[in-house]
Amino acid sequence: MRSDNYTLYGIHEASDRYLLMGYFSLISLSSLIEDSLILVGSLHYNAIKQNKVLVVFIQYLAVANFVMNFTSIMPGLASLAADGWFFGDIFCYFNYIAYTTGSQAINILTASLALTKLLTVQYPLRAPSFTKRSAHWATLGIWLYSSIFPLAAFLKDKQGVYFSYLYYICSYSCTLGNVWTPLGHATYSIAVGLSIFIGTSVTIVSSILLLIIVKRENGRFKLQGLSMVLATVAFHILFSAPIGLAFVV
Repeated sequence: MRSDNYTLYGIHEASDRYLLMGYFSLISLSSLIEDSLILVGSLHYNAIKQNKVLVVFIQYLAVANFVMNFTSIMPGLASLAADGWFFGDIFCYFNYIAYTTGSQAINILTASLALTKLLTVQYPLRAPSFTKRSAHWATLGIWLYSSIFPLAAFLKDKQGVYFSYLYYICSYSCTLGNVWTPLGHATYSIAVGLSIFIGTSVTIVSSILLLIIVKRENGRFKLQGLSMVLATVAFHILFSAPIGLAFVV
């Protein structure tokens, strides 16, 4: 599997790699614990007292986090320990497709969670019209849409997949395989960037409006539900932002 310039991008000091390994291990462990509690609590004990559509989105966010953990953070930890990629070409292809799909899905699911909460607060009488069935179908559409970009890139030119010493996971570049035209490269990059920008913008705007509602209501509303959604949104933004940046770059 080809890679970028180790001299330029690699982490040459073992102590620096160990420090990053400790940091990402902490993120991985905390995410696994949180997501496990969410899934067990919501599926078995019905512990999340939220609108049923919001619960579905929260559950799928937990699933997406599991995907990111096992396809991005854990392979990245192994690569940091070995100071390179040793899983082979096939798993590198899978690594790229899985983590980019998961990153995009988290971005859109987070936006959907924040926007749905905003709509249920602003239009409470219409909230019952949002069904779990529609949430499941919407999530399926989100996962299918999120897989379009990495699958299209891979099918167009799998030689563009490479191991990145900048992120210590497999990434993709339109310029490696000499298959993409400049227009195709620009179109692909703009489409990916625009998709992530729209999802992030919806999340931020919806969260700001929810915060305004919290301040305006001053304790007279169900602020516990709002706080949980805002905390979930904040966590997933922090969790997926570095990997999402790797997708864009």
